[in-house]
Amino acid sequence: AMGAYAKQKVIENWGQESLFSPVEASLSTAMVAFNPFPGNSGEYISPLFQALWDRNIITRSLRVKMATTDTEATGIIRICPHLYNNFDQLDFVFEEIEAILPTL
Repeated sequence: AMGAYAKQKVIENWGQESLFSPVEASLSTAMVAFNPFPGNSGEYISPLFQALWDRNIITRSLRVKMATTDTEATGIIRICPHLYNNFDQLDFVFEEIEAILPTL
């Protein structure tokens, strides 16, 4: 439930193209990978990761190739909601990301 909720928040906030995790239940896990920047620019992924870290929000920043034919890796942020997280905590994460984005 938490993973599906987080994926929906990504889609609502930044569009389907920002989500790098499957939404189909049979392929899905709680891990949610996304890039909130226009055109999936990876330029600000590391500063976003650091700003979240500074706010005690633990995420992971990664660079991934989406296909074997890709020549460039895409920067993403990954969050992993757990059973002990709740919807308010996920809302807080997305509110903080929204607050950080204009500063980058």
